[in-house]
Order: sequence, then structure tokens, then C-alpha cells
Amino acid sequence: MTIDRGILAARMATIRVELGRLRRLEHLALDDFLASVVQQHAAERELQIVIEACLDIGHHVISREGLRRPGDYRDVFTVLREAHVVDDALGRRLEDMAGFRNRLVHGYLDVEPRRVFDIARDELGDVEEFLAAVVRRYDLDRA
Repeated sequence: MTIDRGILAARMATIRVELGRLRRLEHLALDDFLASVVQQHAAERELQIVIEACLDIGHHVISREGLRRPGDYRDVFTVLREAHVVDDALGRRLEDMAGFRNRLVHGYLDVEPRRVFDIARDELGDVEEFLAAVVRRYDLDRA
């Protein structure tokens, strides 16, 4: 089966919207973030949506390319590494991000606001790198 450009474009658009929302933290001091439960919860949800949409893209690619079925969310990015959709270093960072998604969803009592802040400030480039890899691989800039 071929890649459905519409599915990828929709997920990528969602990711870009949420990344834009997370960028507000670039101008927010850590102390202000830690003092605002509203900011913390908004950032957690935005990160969850970003990671879920990346996983959706990964599942779509895996399905359409007939790659091996991932065993869990982290494994989605392992499969993409194995298929050279993403390079090893990026794939490993995305695996960690999928692990953080699991903590957001299932271990929400253990989510450290400081870690959310750090990811939002310092690790969103990994998501942008993932999007760029997908665009290159499937020639989506022509879509």
C-alpha cells in the first residue's frame, strides 16, 4: 500500500499547532511555570498530543510499508530506525519521548513539572527533525 499523504499531512499539521503552543515556554521563566498548574497541565497535554501524533505517523508508515508490528509505543520508533525512516540517534531520542508519553498517560502522578518544562524548551527539535525525515522520505513537500 502507498502512504496516505492526507493522513500524514493532518497529523503533521496537528503537531505544528501544538509545537507552536509549546513555544510559549521559551519566554516563560521556570519559576513562573512551576507556580502555574494551568501552564503545567497545558504543556503536558500539548506534549501528549505531539507525541501521539508522531506515533500515529509511525504506525501509518509501518502499516503501509509492511514493516514488522511494534510491540509497544517505544518500539514504533525502533521499527522506523530499522527501516531507516529515521537515523539511529533520532530514533533513540524518539523512543525516549514515547516512554515519556507513557508516563504522561499512565504514570501521571509521577510526572515532574521540571521535566515537562525541559522537554518543551530543549527537545522539541527532535519532533521537527522527525517531521523533516518523513517529509524527505515521502517527498511530501510536493504534496
